[in-house]
Parts: sequence; structure tokens; C-alpha cells
Amino acid sequence: MKRYHFWKQIWQYLVPLSGVAIMGICLFKNLTILGAVALAAGIILPVVYEMMYPPAISATGVGKNINYEFLSQLYSQEFAELNQTNVPINPTDE
Repeated sequence: MKRYHFWKQIWQYLVPLSGVAIMGICLFKNLTILGAVALAAGIILPVVYEMMYPPAISATGVGKNINYEFLSQLYSQEFAELNQTNVPINPTDE
């Protein structure tokens, strides 16, 4: 999870900032099309990264509850065993 969040922050902050910086340089040199491409890449690449490498587990706070979502059924079963609970197959089975 730590490694995932590290790379997510890199992609989420550094890539768009790099795109803006490259766009600024390109605009300074009158390369407007290349600047627009750099800005678009800086915005699109983090979204593509998130879609290609989703987190193995995510947690969302809902009131006093926390909803966990797992990509792997094995992870969810191990999590449930460690926390002495069961894993509903469907969120409506709770």
C-alpha cells in the first residue's frame, strides 16, 4: 500500500506539474501545439495510471462505518479472518 500511494502521488502531482512546466517552456518558445500536448499528457497520464494500476484495497468512510473494497477475493478473505468477521459476496448481503 505504501508503494502504491507513493507512486500515485508521483503521478497525481509531479506529472501534471511537469506538463504545466513544459507547456510554459513551449509557449515561451512559441510552440503552442507542443505545449497543449504537454498539458494534455500531464492531465491524462495520471488518470490512465489509476485505471491501469488500481489499488489492491481501498477504504471509504461512511458515517461511523468503513467500507473496504478489495481487488482480490483472497485478500478480502484474509482480511476478514484477521478481523474475525465474514466477507459478503455482494454488498447487499450485509
